[in-house]
Parts: sequence; C-alpha cells; structure tokens
Amino acid sequence: MDAGSTQTVGAIVAKYNLQHQVASGGFDLTPQTLSAINNGSLGFTIDQQPYLQGFLPTLALYLFNLSGGLVNPPETNTGLTFVTKSNVSQYLHTTSRFEGSTTQQKLIPRSGPIA
Repeated sequence: MDAGSTQTVGAIVAKYNLQHQVASGGFDLTPQTLSAINNGSLGFTIDQQPYLQGFLPTLALYLFNLSGGLVNPPETNTGLTFVTKSNVSQYLHTTSRFEGSTTQQKLIPRSGPIA
C-alpha cells in the first residue's frame, strides 16, 4: 500500500472496530498513519527515509555534473524501519516534517553564499 492507502486502512479498522480481527500495516509516515498506530487501529508502517530518497539522488546528480560524468550515481539503499506502537512516540514528537509528524516547512539557514 502507499501512504494514502495505509492511513485509510487505519481509519477503516478504527471505524469498524477491527483492531483485534485483522492485521494491518503499510508504508510511509503521514500524520494520520502515525496517529492510527498510536491509537492501535494500525499495526505498523515502514519508515523508508523519504528525505534521503530525495536528497541522495540530488547529491549524486550534482557530483555527476561536477565531475563531468566521471562520478556515476551509486546504488543506494536508504534502509527501512518498522514503526510500531512501541516506537511511534518518537515520530509523533519530532519537529521535522521529514519524519512525517508535521507539514510545516522547516528552513535551515545557510552559512553563506554558494561560490
């Protein structure tokens, strides 16, 4: 399942009180999915490191262009983490949207211009 499907499964399990009748889980870290895990209507989700999935290819393409094509983009495994009731609290209290707990933009100041 994708992020939208996962959060919808959690909502349906809660709506029909199926927590003890079905196993449920999916992918991605939407706030609705994390809340569903926290309240017990979803068993798990998988943190696929979405920030790294976007950042690392950008970095690889930058290095490819900088080297004139001599540095090829590597195969990269960003890993995964199962988010369950036992570890969901750290995701619920993070202030970074890259961990899925907020949709607010977080600006990180640069130290100066890029030459």
